[in-house]
Amino acid sequence: MLGAEVRLVSYQYVYAGTMDWLGMVQAYGRITLGDWKSSKSFHADMYLQNAAYIHAAREMGLVDPNAEIDGVIVRLPMAVRAHYPIAGR
Repeated sequence: MLGAEVRLVSYQYVYAGTMDWLGMVQAYGRITLGDWKSSKSFHADMYLQNAAYIHAAREMGLVDPNAEIDGVIVRLPMAVRAHYPIAGR
């Protein structure tokens, strides 16, 4: 795990947000920025948010600007989230 619940800021594009987690996925050997979602379905803005967080992490120097970073969105059904609440939410 490289980071969790980290506030990200892009001064270049003037936005901020809090990423859920950044870590190395050992099965693939790649740095991945993940976002937990509890909505009923996936929406286009989720993918845009994930890409924006990757950009901000690079801009802030949290990851090598030339490194390939994967983005992943994990949808958790509300029933699961009720039993295992996500920290800080």
